[in-house]
Amino acid sequence: MSEERKHHPLGPSSLQSIEACPIYQGKQDPVPHERTVAGTRAHDVAETREDDHRLSDEDAEAVADCLDFFESRMQLMQEARARAVRELAGQMSTEPENEHTHPEEFLPAAEAKIPQIES
Repeated sequence: MSEERKHHPLGPSSLQSIEACPIYQGKQDPVPHERTVAGTRAHDVAETREDDHRLSDEDAEAVADCLDFFESRMQLMQEARARAVRELAGQMSTEPENEHTHPEEFLPAAEAKIPQIES
C-alpha cells in the first residue's frame, strides 16, 4: 500500500501573493487577517472612488495618495499624447502633397493614429 504524499501548506499559486504580502492567508481562511480586509476595502475605494468610513485614517490617506499619483501620471500621459498628435500633424503637413495645408487640418487624422489614453 502506498503512503499518501504530504503537500506543502503553501501551493505554487499562492507564492506571489505571499511574496507581496507576508501575512497573506488565502481565501480559504474563515477569518481573514485585518490587513487583508483593510486592503480589500482600500482597493474597492480606489476602484469606485467612493469613501468607505470603515477604513482607518491611515488607509484612507494611502488610497488618496495612490489616486493622486494615478491622476498625476494620467495627466502626464495625456499631455505627452497631445504633443505627439501635434507633432504628427506637423509632419503630415510637411509632406510634398500637403505643402499648402495648415498643420491643424491634420489634427483629426493624427488623433486617429495615436492611441487614446484609457483610465
